[in-house]
Amino acid sequence: MQSLCPHCEKPIAPGAILCMSCGSYVVKMEEKKRRWPLAIAPLVVVLATVFLVIWFNKRAEDVAAEAHAKLSAPRAVDPAMLKQLEQEEREQIRAEERQKSIQQARQKRAEQVKADEKWHATPVEEKSKYLKDLLEKSQKRIASLQKNAEGLSTQDLVTWLANLESKVTAAVTFLDAGQHDQARGLLEGVKKELDELAPEQAAP
Repeated sequence: MQSLCPHCEKPIAPGAILCMSCGSYVVKMEEKKRRWPLAIAPLVVVLATVFLVIWFNKRAEDVAAEAHAKLSAPRAVDPAMLKQLEQEEREQIRAEERQKSIQQARQKRAEQVKADEKWHATPVEEKSKYLKDLLEKSQKRIASLQKNAEGLSTQDLVTWLANLESKVTAAVTFLDAGQHDQARGLLEGVKKELDELAPEQAAP
C-alpha cells in the first residue's frame, strides 16, 4: 500500500523524508536523526579499516628499519674481550706450530729408522764404497770453501772449516778401522752442515 503525506495526503515515495507535493517532512525529526548515523556507518567502518591498515604497515616499516639500523650499526668492542680473543688466537697458532713440529720430528725419525735398517742390510763392500765417495766429496767441498775464503775469511768461518776437517779426519780413522757406522755418522753430519751453510752448486 502506497504511503500518503500526513499534511497534504498526496502519495509519497517509499522511504521518502520530504513530501514532493507540499515540501513537508513526512517523518519525525527524531527518526530522521536516527537514520543519518546508520547511513554513514559503512563509510566510517571503511575509513577506520583503511586507517588501521596504513598504521600497521607504517609500524611494520618502522620496526624493520630499527632492526636494520641495529644490525648495521658498528658495535663497540670490549678491550678485555678483544685482548682475550687475541690471546686465544696466539695460543692456537702456537699449538698448531707445536703439532706441526711434532709431526715433522716423527716423520724425520721414521725416515732415519728406515735409512738405518737399509744401512744395516747393506753389504760391507757397498758401505765402504759409499763412505769413501762421501769422504772424497766432503774433502773437495771443504778445500773449495777454504780456497774461496782466502783473505776474506772471518774467525767464525775458519773455526767452522777447522771443525769440519777434524770430523773428516776422525771419519778416515773409523773407516780404516772398519767401523763403518761411526764413519757414516761423522761424514753424513759433515754433509748436512755443508748443505745447510754452503749448498753445493748443481752441475750445469
